[in-house]
Amino acid sequence: MRPSIYCQQVLVDTGGADERGCLLFVNERLVAVLVYLEQDEDLKPELWGRWFVEAGFGPCQQGNTATTFASTDEAIRWACEQVAQAADRPSPDAVQADRSPRSSQNV
Repeated sequence: MRPSIYCQQVLVDTGGADERGCLLFVNERLVAVLVYLEQDEDLKPELWGRWFVEAGFGPCQQGNTATTFASTDEAIRWACEQVAQAADRPSPDAVQADRSPRSSQNV
């Protein structure tokens, strides 16, 4: 089953020139806030015009990794991959249940 994907254009108050943004939804869940990086003397020129993951949620959490994309289409592909990989991993609750002393007992 293909995921439903939606990118909602928004303005993001970053405190700088970069305010054009996108809320990225996969299967009706917000997974990332993207910000378009404008030309800025404080920014490396190779980052100008790229989309930056300002915030990631669930499977798109990035920690301290600065992830950028050439287009929102590229970001959407990445987000779908993250969601698919997360779906293939067992949930923490399932892993904990497997380790439970009760799971090894004959009840």
